[in-house]
Amino acid sequence: MSDLKDKNWLELCEAASREQDPEKLLQLITALNEALEQKEREEKAQHMLSRLRQWPAAASITKIVAA
Repeated sequence: MSDLKDKNWLELCEAASREQDPEKLLQLITALNEALEQKEREEKAQHMLSRLRQWPAAASITKIVAA
């Protein structure tokens, strides 16, 4: 299973689409799910960082407009 963690989600999808062995298919689907969840966590973290970087600038603009 450790070698499955090195594959990206698209490779896992392709492998799962060809797999005939139910146990191996389950391993692939589990690895795919983990890969997609990790991708989602990374995207959410990136989005939060982006918003945090924009926040001080937005706060400064709000103060200038309010003055």
